[in-house]
Amino acid sequence: MREPELKAFLEERHSEASGFLDYKQTIYGEGKSKDEAHGEFLKDITGFANSQGGHIFIGVRDPTKLMQSEEVGEEIVGIENGDAVAQALESVAARWVDPRLTGFKVVPLLLEKGGHVLIVHIPPGESRSHRVNHDLSKNWTFFIRHGESIRMMTTQEIRDAALSTLTGEQQARAYAREVCEEQKDELISSEPVFLLQAAPLLRLDSAWDVTNGEFSNVMLGNNRRAEREDFYSPNRRSPPLRGIRAVDDKTNPTMILEVHRNGYVGVIFKIPPSNHKDDPHLYDTMIL
Repeated sequence: MREPELKAFLEERHSEASGFLDYKQTIYGEGKSKDEAHGEFLKDITGFANSQGGHIFIGVRDPTKLMQSEEVGEEIVGIENGDAVAQALESVAARWVDPRLTGFKVVPLLLEKGGHVLIVHIPPGESRSHRVNHDLSKNWTFFIRHGESIRMMTTQEIRDAALSTLTGEQQARAYAREVCEEQKDELISSEPVFLLQAAPLLRLDSAWDVTNGEFSNVMLGNNRRAEREDFYSPNRRSPPLRGIRAVDDKTNPTMILEVHRNGYVGVIFKIPPSNHKDDPHLYDTMIL
């Protein structure tokens, strides 16, 4: 969407009561603490994800509350530092929503007058129900959107949402696609590559402890020095919530290994060039 399309959309004066839209004139947290701002944002996006999805327009006044005589575009206020704010909101969502929101994104739309409007895209959750775990509340909390309001989910709503989500196979494929999209910019280029992924069809009873020796020995290359150099893990000491990752070179990786707490395992690597199709060393780097 560009600014002319945004103006045309707002001219139709769609209401928040539809349950798919929310308008924010200012960024989250204006006049509030950082925790309060994050809590409000997480409540909004999980509320949409646990219903039918939706969009939040930040830097836009609610067009249904304007006078009919007001010109189209007056409701577009804009915000400063839109690119940085968009990245920060995506980071908050990735950190504090469980399960992760597949397809979630915050797109900054540059305005002619300067500044940005942020368009927050929240698809309906593929792994509902999504919950918030935030420092502000210290609790796992489920929210759902109904019309213009967002409230805590009942037990029955949580159960119904879980039953309405994708099958195990669809969820596994969706998660594998998500990880592949993240990896391809690092390794997939004009050179041929090999990608192998495994994702569980059923949710694990408990998350894998990917920091123990069984995983790190494989990921970091212990007992494999005859095959290749030890792997380097950028998060060797403090793995993220998602899992652990290892690459064979810090600056120009040809291979990435990942093991996630949800049971996902993936490897992607470049196939080295060869001057002869019968070169016996062509696939040396493919030993796993």
